[in-house]
Amino acid sequence: MPAVAVTRGTGWAGLRESLETTGWAVVWGHLADWQPDPAAGPVPERTPRTEAPGHRGLSERAAGRSSAARTLLRRAVAVATGMDQDVLEVARTPSGRPYLRGVERLSVSLGHTGDLLVAGISRVGPVGVDVELGTRTVRTDALARECCTAHERTALARLPDEERRAALVRLWTLKEAYSKAMGLGLRLPFRDFGFAPVAARESRPPTLRHADGTPATAEGWWFGTLALPRHAVLAVAVSRTAEKRTG
Repeated sequence: MPAVAVTRGTGWAGLRESLETTGWAVVWGHLADWQPDPAAGPVPERTPRTEAPGHRGLSERAAGRSSAARTLLRRAVAVATGMDQDVLEVARTPSGRPYLRGVERLSVSLGHTGDLLVAGISRVGPVGVDVELGTRTVRTDALARECCTAHERTALARLPDEERRAALVRLWTLKEAYSKAMGLGLRLPFRDFGFAPVAARESRPPTLRHADGTPATAEGWWFGTLALPRHAVLAVAVSRTAEKRTG
C-alpha cells in the first residue's frame, strides 16, 4: 500500500508521485514533527468547534494530536495543490467528515493515535484513513462482539491469541477507514459488514464482505493496511468514483 513517511521538510516527493500514479495519497508522521513551535505562539484553531462534533470533549492530549494531524493535512494539501498552507482551513461537515474550505476537488481524511498521525487525500473519490496502536490495551472478546460480524468472530476464534489480537486491530482500523470514507463514522454499524481475509498475516488485499461472509459489491473501492512503528496499523479505504465518472 502506498503510504509516505513525512516530516515538515522531507518525504513530499513521494506524495506527489502517489497522486500522479494513483490519484490519491496517504502520508504519516510523528506527533513531535507536527506540534506547533512554542516560540511561534499559539496556532489559530482552524476547525470551528461548532463544525467539529467529533472533537468535543477531547482530552488535552487528544486535542493536541488532532491539531497536529490537521497541520499535517494542510501541509499535504498545500504540496498537492500549490496553495499557501496558511490560507487552508480544515472544517467538518455536520456528520464529522473533514474537508478543506474552498478545495472541493479533493477528498481528505485524518487519523491519529499515540504519537502517530496520518492524513489521506484523493482526487478520484472519497478516502478514509485510520491508525491504531497494536500495543493498545483492549479487551479482545468485548471488542470483537462490538465491531465484528459473526463470521469474523468465528474466523478470529480459530487464531492463536497473539494473531487474534493483531487481526482484530486490523479489522478495526479497516472498518474505521471505510466508515470515514463513507462519511458515516460511528453511524455505520461495524457488525453489519466485514472484511476478508481476517488473519493479519495474509498477504492478499482485504475485500469487503456481507455480515454472513459472502462477497459484497464494492466496485471501484480499494482497501489496504500497512504496518507502522510500535506495531501500529494504518488502514485506508478509497473509492475511485470520480475517476469513473470522468473516464
